[in-house]
Amino acid sequence: MFRTLTRRVAHGIARASPSGASRSFASSSSTPGANKGPVGWVSLVLVSLTGVGCLYAYDVERQRRLNAVAAHKGGAYAGGAGGVVAGGKAAVGGAFELTNAATGKRFTDRDLHGKFALLYFGFTYCPDICPDELEKVAEVVDGVNAARAK
Repeated sequence: MFRTLTRRVAHGIARASPSGASRSFASSSSTPGANKGPVGWVSLVLVSLTGVGCLYAYDVERQRRLNAVAAHKGGAYAGGAGGVVAGGKAAVGGAFELTNAATGKRFTDRDLHGKFALLYFGFTYCPDICPDELEKVAEVVDGVNAARAK
């Protein structure tokens, strides 16, 4: 008898009490189809709709910021949180012009034609990142100088 009860309990059928009455497990039900997991069709649809709504709101806000940048290109824009609108594609590469702050002499991309160059733009104060980055730049410069010496 003990083996029969153990098998029934292990399979989740029912468990007998000492009085002889049987009771069901919390996860079992006598109604067919009533055993549902935590994820059903309703919750799946609600999560999907929430995700689509968030993506739509993100796209609308992104488009608004890009339109603000395009409308105020070349001038100062005082909208947004903190007064700066960030968005769009970075303008990397192409012609540039720099001014040496000590001498006032201009330096352009034309000055580099036919020469190897390493341009590094750092921060005015960064005790955490800049020393490591400058060490990497120094290693590259040492490697280039060693290669030139050969």
